[in-house]
Amino acid sequence: AISGTSKIINSKPKEYLNEESLENKIGKRKQRENIKNNNNIHPTVGVYDTNLETNMTRILNALIASHDRRIRPNFGGPPTIVNVTIHVITISAISEVSMDYTLDLYLRQFWHDSRLAFSGILAHQNLTVGIDMVKSIWTPDTFFPNEKKSYFHETTSHNSFLRIDSNGNVLRSIRLTVTANCPMSLHTFPLDKQVCPLEIEVCLIKN
Repeated sequence: AISGTSKIINSKPKEYLNEESLENKIGKRKQRENIKNNNNIHPTVGVYDTNLETNMTRILNALIASHDRRIRPNFGGPPTIVNVTIHVITISAISEVSMDYTLDLYLRQFWHDSRLAFSGILAHQNLTVGIDMVKSIWTPDTFFPNEKKSYFHETTSHNSFLRIDSNGNVLRSIRLTVTANCPMSLHTFPLDKQVCPLEIEVCLIKN
């Protein structure tokens, strides 16, 4: 039986064996090239470190160490511009009795903080981090003047994230449920039409 198996294997044409051997050589060569490329030093940084997680940790630690969250960006200079967008998920309740309405929304805030700019192997990329980083950097004191009550969503974790670009642009996104005041004129009820505002402001800090 062993002898028969040996004959079957050796019965392949010589050309087939040579072709198979050539494919194996090409495959091994590609593997060696891939390993070599992965071990190359970064052309712009000149630091041998392919562990992106380690680099991200170093950058975040450096940003926090040199950042004072009590001081706004451009302190002593022009105002810090905060752009705001809102994505309404649902309007869950409207009450003519209490004259208010409730909505579920994503609040997104954009601003620039040059103190959070970074370079190195993660340059031209962005860092997306969680609520812990939010507590370590300056963030706008945004609030709703006509709010009656509101709350953050925290199931299964805090529904928010922070994204920092390498040039210092910051995006903060939060999911909220807000109940806001809505003065209504009901003289033409039930054919009335109401406009319910959601007011947004940022605390003004001198300097």
